[in-house]
Amino acid sequence: MLTKISSKKYLIKITLVFSDDFKLDNIALFDIGADLNCIKEGIVPKRFLQTTSEKLSAANNLKLHIVGKTQASVFNKCISLKTFFIVTKDINHTITPDTPFIDMISPYKAHHDCITSKINSIKLVFPFLEKSKTRNLNLIKACSIHIYHINALIHGKQFHLHDLQNHVSFCRIDKQLQNSFLQKKIIDLQSKIEQQICSDLPNAFCKRKQHVVDLPYDDTFSEKYIPIKARPIQMNADLEQHCRLEIQDLESKGLIQKSRSPFQI
Repeated sequence: MLTKISSKKYLIKITLVFSDDFKLDNIALFDIGADLNCIKEGIVPKRFLQTTSEKLSAANNLKLHIVGKTQASVFNKCISLKTFFIVTKDINHTITPDTPFIDMISPYKAHHDCITSKINSIKLVFPFLEKSKTRNLNLIKACSIHIYHINALIHGKQFHLHDLQNHVSFCRIDKQLQNSFLQKKIIDLQSKIEQQICSDLPNAFCKRKQHVVDLPYDDTFSEKYIPIKARPIQMNADLEQHCRLEIQDLESKGLIQKSRSPFQI
């Protein structure tokens, strides 16, 4: 059963020779995942830069900003390996010798402390600058469970805090509604809406279940003068048929009903 894992970054010390008067000793990340050798912008003097049309993308498919390219020789054990490096600012490490350089030293061997290769019967050695880190899987699992419980606890506390904030907000609003001046303003507004805005909508409020009509529209009129008989309104056959259809349609929709008034004609 697997209980431990080891991991390391393949950091090596590398010497790059650009010309007789300029060389660079730096730390590089030995990487086998990229298609081109890369070097960070600002490390190489501009006089060594060349224009290039090459394109390069990161592992997340985002395009890297290419400044140019430069040619240098990787010097090790009297062996000089000339190759090109893409200059970009979108990398984390200073130098990353990748596939083109790896093809030059292949076949190579990765040991626990170095990378070795042989060219022209000369053994090249690139020592690792970091030792392997061993981790206990059970400890990692326990830490992961602990982190999961902590995140769940934080999430629960955040939900509880949000609920308390809503409760405080509702209590504040309820307290404000207890103010007599505010209650009077609400009552006045409701009365204004009922009298002005909803005068043509009798069912806008549940307590108003009927539409009250005062007939006729005359301030001096009295109910004792309501006629029980009146001259019928004359209309032709087409108008009468149209009125009957309109009345039937309104009755079927429940908007009107037959009058129960003792004064109906």
